[in-house]
Amino acid sequence: MQAKPTGAMGLCVLAVFATAAVADDRSDLVRGYLLAEVDAAAAVHQREWKGLASPADVAARRQRLERAFLTAIGSLPERAPLTPRVTGRVVKPGYSVEKIILASQPGIHVTAALFLPDERTFLKPWPAVLVACGHADVGKAFDGYQRAAALLATHGIAALLFDPIGQGERRQFVDPAGKSTCGGCVGEHNAVGAATIPLGRNLASWMIWDGIRSLDYLASRPDIRADRLGCMGNSGGGTQTAYIMALDDRVTAAAVSCYITSLFGRLPRTIGPQDAEQNIFGQLTFGMDHADYLLMRAAKPTLVCAATRDFFDIGDTRQSVADARRIFWLCGGADRLAIAEADAEHGFSQPLREAACRFMLRWLADRDEPVTEPAKLEVLAAAEIACTPTGSVLDLPGARTFSDLAAAESRRLAAARLARGPLDAATLRSRALARSGMRPPHEPAPAARVTVAEVDTLPGMRIDHLTIETEPGIELPADLWTPPAYEEDERPGVLFVSAAGRGPHDDAIRGMVAAGRRVLAVDLRGTGETAPGPQNYFDVRRHGVNGQDAYLAYLLGRSLVGMQADDIVACGRWLAASRQPTRPADASVELIAAGLAVIPAVHAAAIHPELFPRVGLEDVPRSWSSHVEGGPFVPEPLPLASLIHGVLHDYDLPDLINLVPQPANDR
Repeated sequence: MQAKPTGAMGLCVLAVFATAAVADDRSDLVRGYLLAEVDAAAAVHQREWKGLASPADVAARRQRLERAFLTAIGSLPERAPLTPRVTGRVVKPGYSVEKIILASQPGIHVTAALFLPDERTFLKPWPAVLVACGHADVGKAFDGYQRAAALLATHGIAALLFDPIGQGERRQFVDPAGKSTCGGCVGEHNAVGAATIPLGRNLASWMIWDGIRSLDYLASRPDIRADRLGCMGNSGGGTQTAYIMALDDRVTAAAVSCYITSLFGRLPRTIGPQDAEQNIFGQLTFGMDHADYLLMRAAKPTLVCAATRDFFDIGDTRQSVADARRIFWLCGGADRLAIAEADAEHGFSQPLREAACRFMLRWLADRDEPVTEPAKLEVLAAAEIACTPTGSVLDLPGARTFSDLAAAESRRLAAARLARGPLDAATLRSRALARSGMRPPHEPAPAARVTVAEVDTLPGMRIDHLTIETEPGIELPADLWTPPAYEEDERPGVLFVSAAGRGPHDDAIRGMVAAGRRVLAVDLRGTGETAPGPQNYFDVRRHGVNGQDAYLAYLLGRSLVGMQADDIVACGRWLAASRQPTRPADASVELIAAGLAVIPAVHAAAIHPELFPRVGLEDVPRSWSSHVEGGPFVPEPLPLASLIHGVLHDYDLPDLINLVPQPANDR
């Protein structure tokens, strides 16, 4: 029931409702909103897949997805000399290992172990498989991944097992004792990944390039058949395999283990988004689910290995394979897509290693035969498999870290912006709108719906505790502070926002109210009462409490910055419209933002200068460029929720701050 105006409030311009109580737990507000968007994207994806009716349709989809994917990850680097060298050789029963160092990019060293068949048993040249490691801190020294490579070698297929970024000898952040200072390989991936977002790049681009250049190395060797190359990996190595097999046509056969599931299925509703390299900007919106990695292979030999008790839902894995099998059938290769299941938990268990090896034998060596891993299969000790003298590529001459690459790219973009010159206000607003994903000013916006939960009357002021629905599904807690002399105050109302939520700022707000100002303090989505519960996958100090929500938005091609800016605009419009009807019409609001809320606030003020002609900024955060160039241990790093994909191609935070009016001092 619509309420009548209440005292001096005069909240009669937009819909206002009275209620007895407000839900206590709002911690799932952002996640619930984003999951609804995931469902909408899933419906579009399903319609598109149902419409695939010919090989031409499949080819067109593959080309579109490849372009979108490469754009989203920031493209791939250019080829430079590999400068490979063999640093040692180890002989084991049934195979030998060459220890290799190659350069995937200048100064970026890849350490790898090449498991070679016994040439007395298997004639050269041999087929070869690139084996990508999952998230094991020791990288290629991990027992299960060595066993997979050794199993291939003892059956006549060479296997190149390489250290991914942040693992094994390629750890990026270590103390003098060689211990990771970033929480292990997952922490390293996420730290570097957070630095790549403002660059419009994804850590995946560098990881994929390591794999592609490793294939280049295999193809260059006279003892390897360049026309019979495969790729396989488990978990995080499954991620790398999925990307490489979809992008590099040289991969004749692929086996991806404990990874293929569905981003539209249970994953976002259970464990949620994970490592930085697994989250591609906008991929749910441009329609790239895990089944699409299989589609992009159609119809080359592809095996999906799965564990029935994995945290990656086995039902979603089976459905993705079933969907892709129809695509392989359309393309004339129904027998080239297979699934192997093990009754096991997440990991490259022996049954899956055996299935992957047998699959490679069939398609790379033309041998369809059973494979059983010997119980006494020998693997190398960590010291035996080390390629560098010290166990770290960072000690090699001219070595660079991936943080160095990110910083160099940030400086390059800054130089390009400087050479281009300052953008005019209209162009800067246009680019800020596009980068942030805010609702365009010309697009009709839903009017904020306001519910009054309760009212407190204190000496010299009144506090109305509100819920403001800025758009369907987003209900924000807010407090409207009104002084007794509000009717005589000609100044516009004040909208106050802070990344810490409204609660910690009560004293500052009381001061403004005591000075006769009417203040609306709002918890923007993801802050205050709407902040999520623990999202333990991401380091809260480094990535903020909203890490997984930020990456779920990222997968949808959205930013929390843009969504919070839309909240600010909706609340500002409501506050401006709710002025006393006896006062002269004034459609503006003074905006005050503190801390990380400055970032969405300056976007809102830049896009809507008529609504926010006066802006006050407190505790302004660091620029995006300093966040990137400072590395993962910069004091007060920007959390994931404060990052915008590719923003540094167009502007940095100070550029936008300079566009909004100077802070007001006459509060």
